[in-house]
Amino acid sequence: MRSIVRYSLVPVALTALLGFTTGSPAESDAVADPCATFTQAALNGYRSQLGQALQAAQADARANGSNGRYKVAATNARDLLQRSYDRAGEMLQFSQRSDPGTTTYVEAGNYKAYLQSILKWLPDAAHWATISAVYHRSQSALDAFDRSTAAITRGAQMMADAGRCYAAPYLSGAAVAG
Repeated sequence: MRSIVRYSLVPVALTALLGFTTGSPAESDAVADPCATFTQAALNGYRSQLGQALQAAQADARANGSNGRYKVAATNARDLLQRSYDRAGEMLQFSQRSDPGTTTYVEAGNYKAYLQSILKWLPDAAHWATISAVYHRSQSALDAFDRSTAAITRGAQMMADAGRCYAAPYLSGAAVAG
């Protein structure tokens, strides 16, 4: 029952984070060219942000993952951040196969899928980091939490841009029906 509740809250949290409503998004939410989000610099920056969160979680796991009061909290945060970081590396490798400076709607669909999997793990990583921070009074764990939540916000915006980039040609009639 616990895992059902935990995973059912993730889409709700992402919906709230992205500001989805039953109407159209606010003008301020729309990016002029959502396809321009996916530059090598932006993708490297996002992976670097995840790497900083991972480094903090690794420091916490070294300090508390073997003999801490709630050692699984430190190791879970580290492991979930490692998954996110690795998946961001796969996304970066994917991006290097395309023309630099351009993102097609098909590529955007792939970026959206990569980001969805990253964002699947980050809320749980942040959760376990806070548990470790409390049980171990760990500043490293709190740093991992802060950096994870920042990565959730940034990743959610990137995922929204990917979705808009993917949908744009279909809505304008420019995509070829398949």
